Amino acid sequence: MGKGEVLYAQHEGLVVLKFVGQIRLGDSYGASAALNNFLDELFEKGGFDNVLIDLTEAESIDSTNLGLLAKITRFMKEKHGRNASIISTNPDITAALDSVGFSAVFDIYKEPQQAPVDMKTLKEATEPESDFSVMVLAAHKALCDLNEKNKETFKNLIEIFEQEV
Repeated sequence: MGKGEVLYAQHEGLVVLKFVGQIRLGDSYGASAALNNFLDELFEKGGFDNVLIDLTEAESIDSTNLGLLAKITRFMKEKHGRNASIISTNPDITAALDSVGFSAVFDIYKEPQQAPVDMKTLKEATEPESDFSVMVLAAHKALCDLNEKNKETFKNLIEIFEQEV
């Protein structure tokens, strides 16, 4: 299993994010922070009306990164009135998506699609520990906004990070 990275491309109003390897905070904090920073800048700039998240090469994904994905679909719903889309061909990844209720807030496809060839790697970010806690807290709050089950699942973790922040 490889260290995680996130690739991106923009084309005619579509933003494509491709997750490769282990997408876990412990293995690739820099990739998670880079994704968080990229999303903040993307949402501020605008200039797109659809987001496609390609998880076909992801080996695993943790709750913080799922929370960052929840942030995407929340933005898409609020600004464009539609769900973001996810491609997931790995049954374990799809099960993780289902476990947090993503099938209700994303359009999920289980067949591979052709990705743009000009994808770039998000450069890993190095953030202070205080920013780390803020990012993890915000990501898990975004997951909790999806449904009551997530609120119960992540309640203790959120309390811990609220004390740190």
